Amino acid sequence: MKAGALVAAFTRRRGVIAEPGWGTGNLVLKLGAKIFAIVGEDRLVVKLPKARVDELVEAKLGKRFDPRKNGRVMKEWLVVGARADKPELVEEALAFVRKASASPSRANLSFARVTEKRARTADPGSRRTRPARSVSTRTRATRSRPSRRATDRSRAGSGTACDRSSRRS
Repeated sequence: MKAGALVAAFTRRRGVIAEPGWGTGNLVLKLGAKIFAIVGEDRLVVKLPKARVDELVEAKLGKRFDPRKNGRVMKEWLVVGARADKPELVEEALAFVRKASASPSRANLSFARVTEKRARTADPGSRRTRPARSVSTRTRATRSRPSRRATDRSRAGSGTACDRSSRRS
């Protein structure tokens, strides 16, 4: 399957879009904002689980993706050569990214826990759900930067009598 036919086949699916990729002739297949494949005339790069990439590299069906060509490879990305006709790998990559985007991230889970904890500790009659910051934190934050008046004085001049008289009028 040629690169154009592969892109056309996958862009018919719901949520999948193709955009120009990095380099000449590369197209990036995305599910929402997540890239799952880079299709070029000379290679195919797919995002797969690390264990699956290890398995395919050991079987010599591809190699790990090194985008900067400095030896620092991406563990979940596999490069397959030009002669490889592998729409099933692109299908597997799409399923992997779809599954990963469906599960909540760690950040979302911790946010949910904090929100739940605040809801439990908040007074039911009170509208405030966030704990109030201590006064010492507020005063420390305002002391760290000069007041507006102090910066205005420094811009006004040396503070001589004629400077003061011009400011009064």
